[in-house]
Amino acid sequence: MGISVLAGRRGCQFGAVKQISTQVVNSQGEATSTIAIGSRGIQALTGIFPINTDIKTGEIYWRHLRNVNPKFANILDTMVRYDFRQRYPTAHLALQALKTLSTSTSSQVPNTLIANKPKPIAKPKNILIASGIAGVIAISVAILPHIINSSQIKVADFSTYEQSNLGITIKYPQSWQRQDIDNIFTKEVVTFLSPLQDKDKFQEKVILSVEDYSGSLNQSKNDFTKEIKERLSAAKIIQVSSTTLAYKPAFQIIYTGKDEEKDLKLKNWQIWTLQSNKAYIITYTAQQEEYDKFIPAVEEIIKSFEIKN
Repeated sequence: MGISVLAGRRGCQFGAVKQISTQVVNSQGEATSTIAIGSRGIQALTGIFPINTDIKTGEIYWRHLRNVNPKFANILDTMVRYDFRQRYPTAHLALQALKTLSTSTSSQVPNTLIANKPKPIAKPKNILIASGIAGVIAISVAILPHIINSSQIKVADFSTYEQSNLGITIKYPQSWQRQDIDNIFTKEVVTFLSPLQDKDKFQEKVILSVEDYSGSLNQSKNDFTKEIKERLSAAKIIQVSSTTLAYKPAFQIIYTGKDEEKDLKLKNWQIWTLQSNKAYIITYTAQQEEYDKFIPAVEEIIKSFEIKN
C-alpha cells in the first residue's frame, strides 16, 4: 500500500507503484507480469475518496474532514503536491520531516486510524516493491501516535515575529535585538542580533530573507553556492547537505569567509526551502570562534520558522 494517506489521482514517489506492462521471463522460461499494488486513491486518514481538488492548483481539499496538527498536515500536503517538484525528493527527507514532529511519547493512536487500518492480504509472487518508500511507511506508522493532534512547539523566553504579507512566522530569543528591514533590493526581511558583549568585535546575527526563485530545489543548491563564493571574500564551503525547513525539503550550506573591514574570520550557516516560486532563506553569521556558542539558540529559531499556506 502506498504512503499517499490522502491519496491522489496522480502518480508520485509517495503513491503505490504502477503496473509495468512489459512481460518478464522467469528462470523457468515462463512469461509473467508485474502486479501493481494499492489503488488510485487511498483514504486512510479521512475515510473519503479524495475527489475534491482545487481547479487552479490541482491540490486536494481534505483538512476540513479531520482535526489534524497543522504541521503534520503540511507534511502530508507536501507528499502529494500536484507539482512533483514541490514534493519531498526522497523518502529520507519525508521521514526526517515526520521525526521533527515527534515531541511526545504519551499520545495514543486515534480510534479512527485503527478502524481504518487495512486488513492484511496475501502478497502476489510478482510485486515491484519501492523499498525506500516502504521504510518510510513503516516508521511513519510507528511515530504517528506522537504527532497527530500534538501541541505546537513551545520555546521559553522567545518572542514571535510575524509578517502576514509573506505568510511567515518565526520565534527569536527575547534577549536578542530585532531589526525590521524589508529591503526591496537585498530581499532581507528581518534580522535578529545577539546580545552585545563587552569587547565584542562582531555581533552574531540571524537574517531572514524571502526572494523570488523559479528554479528547482536542486538547482538552487548550485545557484546559492555560486552566489556565496562570488559575494563573500575568501569563501570556503565546509558542508552542503539536504535537510528540512518549515517541514519542507531544504538545503543547508555551512561556510567560512572574511569580514575585510574588521579583518575577522566569519562562519555562516545558510538554510533555505522553496515554495510558490519563492526562496525562504535563514542565514546565521558569527565570528568563527564564537559560532558554536550561539548554535542552540539559532537551532530553536530555525526550528520555529513556519510558512503559512
